[in-house]
Amino acid sequence: MSDLSKDVSSKPVSYACMSCRELKGTVDRFSTYNQSPINELNGLKESIFFIKKKESQYLKKIKSCKAEVKTLTEKLNKELQVIDLAHETMRDKTKELSDKCKELSNAQVKIFELQRKVDQFRNTSFVMNHMMGNLKKEY
Repeated sequence: MSDLSKDVSSKPVSYACMSCRELKGTVDRFSTYNQSPINELNGLKESIFFIKKKESQYLKKIKSCKAEVKTLTEKLNKELQVIDLAHETMRDKTKELSDKCKELSNAQVKIFELQRKVDQFRNTSFVMNHMMGNLKKEY
């Protein structure tokens, strides 16, 4: 019986050992081949973790900046309304001033004309009175 067990166990053991060695070599070769991508994958997973962590910080910062932009935009719009109102008021006041200047100029022209007429009248009256006074003295 011991001979039979030797024959039976020796063939499969040597056959299995040879096959196992081949498979172990293949497994070792693939393990070595796969180790680089596995290391790269682990590095990428770590990078993704840190990127996601930073992403949440950046998203909070973006949200904060958006709120600040909204506030500044509202302030800017209010200031622009004030500026527009100031421009409109200045335009109205400039037109009003221009109209008043025209009125003043027209009034000055009228005053000048009236002054000239008064001066002419005075000169005419003075001359007439003087002449009349001289005429009365002679008669």
